[in-house]
Amino acid sequence: EQAEAERFVAKYGTTLSIGMYDWMREFNMVTMAKEPEEQGEWAAEVAQMILAGSSPAEIPIASNRRWNSFVNRRLLSKTELVLPDTFIQRAQKVGE
Repeated sequence: EQAEAERFVAKYGTTLSIGMYDWMREFNMVTMAKEPEEQGEWAAEVAQMILAGSSPAEIPIASNRRWNSFVNRRLLSKTELVLPDTFIQRAQKVGE
């Protein structure tokens, strides 16, 4: 099924597509996937805070700060979009 989905996207994907899940990198032109390690580290820190006596209500909501970036050049080449070189250099390449 993945090969069929990749063929479909390659044929019909002509506008910018952005994803946020690692497993979708073959189907999106750009993917910004969360690093699961960051969430595990945060959960461990929060657990330690609770064990030390903090109330869960006192713990602020946190946003992800670390991402794995992917660029699917094969799909991206179907658009006229030009991404910054710094982003391309840092991103992992897919679809080459």
